[in-house]
Amino acid sequence: MKETKLKFVKKFLSNMKGAVAVEFMLLLIVLVIMFAFMFDLVLMRSTVGKLERTSYSLLNVVKERTQLYAHTNNEYLSDADITELQTLAANLLYGEGNPSKKKVEVYLEYLELNDPTDPNDRNSRTIKEDFPIVKGSANTCTPLIPVSALTKSSPVSETLRSVPIYQVTVCAEVGSLFKSILVSKKNQSLGLLRASSHGPIR
Repeated sequence: MKETKLKFVKKFLSNMKGAVAVEFMLLLIVLVIMFAFMFDLVLMRSTVGKLERTSYSLLNVVKERTQLYAHTNNEYLSDADITELQTLAANLLYGEGNPSKKKVEVYLEYLELNDPTDPNDRNSRTIKEDFPIVKGSANTCTPLIPVSALTKSSPVSETLRSVPIYQVTVCAEVGSLFKSILVSKKNQSLGLLRASSHGPIR
């Protein structure tokens, strides 16, 4: 009788040890998932911030270039210029030479509006024929709002001239397990993270 009780006690204790081991493993798995989630959160926020700064920097580069080459044959950017902008964007995001070799895309839009016929009704301006001009990775990197929907961002000068506007969108490849949860749709373009900046060409 005593032996039976001892066996029962030993079996109970061994089962308790097994239960503790299972609980420990479950807790460990939860902690790993939490740490991975926090790491992804920091990575996503950091990358989105870098993309926003990069798109703004490229916008200023494009604006300065346009002013420099105004009224010349090189006024509008070529495909080769877009390739150089992609290289610059990769360097700004990931360092010189993009050692991680992550995918970086640039999409550029240029819009000109007809000058207003009525000084008191500047919102009635229409888009010029053959505009907007677009360059870059249209298949993989597009803005949330196309430049054709940003006509109100084009100011009117004192001489009633519509000022052209550029929009630069930068997209980057980021590996993440929780990207669909952590990043809103407005910051994604076909699986890539994106950020856009637009502004007038003075």
